[in-house]
Amino acid sequence: MVKEFNVYGNVYGVSLWRSGMAAIFDMLDNLAGSKEDSELHEYKQALNQEGEYSLKINGKFNPNSVASSELFNNFVDDLKANILNKELEQVGFSKEWLIDQHNKLVEIAINLNKNKVEIEF
Repeated sequence: MVKEFNVYGNVYGVSLWRSGMAAIFDMLDNLAGSKEDSELHEYKQALNQEGEYSLKINGKFNPNSVASSELFNNFVDDLKANILNKELEQVGFSKEWLIDQHNKLVEIAINLNKNKVEIEF
């Protein structure tokens, strides 16, 4: 099951989720060879606000940049639609592993919004 939370009412939590997922997708994209036409590469860029997803291009706001809340919702939809499965398997990971990592970050984000952070490793 893919966990979700109110990303609009939890600015710090969604920021934490984005940072954590950015680190994961940096690793996955690196393992996949940073292919431009890859979903892993696209998520890496969106999570890190790089390339076409940069916040600003030539000093001007980039309309292609993606808010954390929108990115969270897109990611959950893609997970449920199995969009990333093939590429994950090619680098030795599974959808279940990615869901587990996502769910851990969501739990931390929810606890962060309650002003208490409980991190279990």
